[in-house]
Amino acid sequence: MSLYNDLKKINDLTERESDIRDYIVSHPEEIISMSSRDLGAATYTSAATVTRFCKKIGFKGYPAFKLQFSSEIAAGNATETSETIRLSAQETLLSVLEKVSRLESQALRDTREALSLPQLLRVHKLLQAHPYIDIYAYDMNVQLALYARSLYVHAGKIVSVYGESNEQVLNALNADPATHLALLISHTGESRRLIELSDVLGRRHLKRLVITSGKETTMACHGGEILYAPSVLGIENLWESAFSEGVKFLIDLMYALMFSFEYELRMGINKTYEDLGAETFWNLTSKDLFSRPE
Repeated sequence: MSLYNDLKKINDLTERESDIRDYIVSHPEEIISMSSRDLGAATYTSAATVTRFCKKIGFKGYPAFKLQFSSEIAAGNATETSETIRLSAQETLLSVLEKVSRLESQALRDTREALSLPQLLRVHKLLQAHPYIDIYAYDMNVQLALYARSLYVHAGKIVSVYGESNEQVLNALNADPATHLALLISHTGESRRLIELSDVLGRRHLKRLVITSGKETTMACHGGEILYAPSVLGIENLWESAFSEGVKFLIDLMYALMFSFEYELRMGINKTYEDLGAETFWNLTSKDLFSRPE
């Protein structure tokens, strides 16, 4: 348990001591730069009262208390660790920092733990065998699809993103199963349109990679290679961020697999790509872009 959370649970305090405790808990990011005199003024008490408070909770004085409290903040251990991460009204800067950091760390850890080496080998083989990758997604997941496309072209893939139902179905009907790999992204795994699209792809014998949040989702039961980006418990008001972190990890992982497989070739092509634009587009300055021809 951290000092920050211990403070919230102390009961045997006088009214003035409670004022000091409540201020510290409500403004943890300010304590780092405050003297005992500053804290006394902020709580309408005094430096002497602050010192007595610190001694009462087990420290020699305010400097010792401030040192431990500041160290916990710097180390990221100031807020309570639990499986539940929620945002609420009037969050302190520190609590927002800690919750978002824990959210992203937990999302990455859960996504990594859902992977196995045998599955990674299967995914690797699928990526090797298909030069075309067609990505199907809706709403915010389209942005993740565009992120994947921006990476995968550097790994030598021909990538298309489909975010409209008519384009999705028509491409599913036209894609060559021998060369096209389908990647479907759905957080809930319950999108009726993507479920039906997955069935169309399956009937045409196109290989599918499906990224979703849970093993019990409908899409996870409709075939294909399922990659999980699990939802973090208790963060219904941050689920988009949590899922996105997991999906980006999987996208980055697949990019690394593809790039590493043809490393020398990809490095050579990327070098040529950079050289081609070295004296033209990549080297343009704002002055070049907005200058008028003479």
